[in-house]
Amino acid sequence: MATLVELTAQHVTAHASNNPLTCEELCKQIEKIHASLKALENGGVDHLRDCGAHVKFLSMEPLLGSTQNLRLQGIDWVIVGGESGPGARPAKEEWVIEIKEQCLSANAPFFFKQWGGFRKKKAGRELEGKTWDQMPRIRQPQRALREAYL
Repeated sequence: MATLVELTAQHVTAHASNNPLTCEELCKQIEKIHASLKALENGGVDHLRDCGAHVKFLSMEPLLGSTQNLRLQGIDWVIVGGESGPGARPAKEEWVIEIKEQCLSANAPFFFKQWGGFRKKKAGRELEGKTWDQMPRIRQPQRALREAYL
């Protein structure tokens, strides 16, 4: 997982030239990023898994740090992408690969959207020489299943 110092450096670099923040605003932004990553690793996915949604998916965009300890069993789809536009912070390849490997281990479809950056189309969307376009399996709601068999 990225340290708070690494996240701080990324954030300061991204905003220093075109969107200066006050110290207080910067601290709040960094705190949000850090809290989001910790929440995913410390049970945030459990809340998603336990909700009543038919398709349970994580959209990890923009990916701003490592997430090594996700428990993805019972998650139907994971979408990963880098930040795009002016001042975009880079997504590291090892972060994306960590998530892809966790998805493969948990049998969760993995969709890699983009590397991001100012010219996201130029950066492309290949990871390890291929595009990852896996989609979730659509499950019918229990009520629809019951009606189909009655």
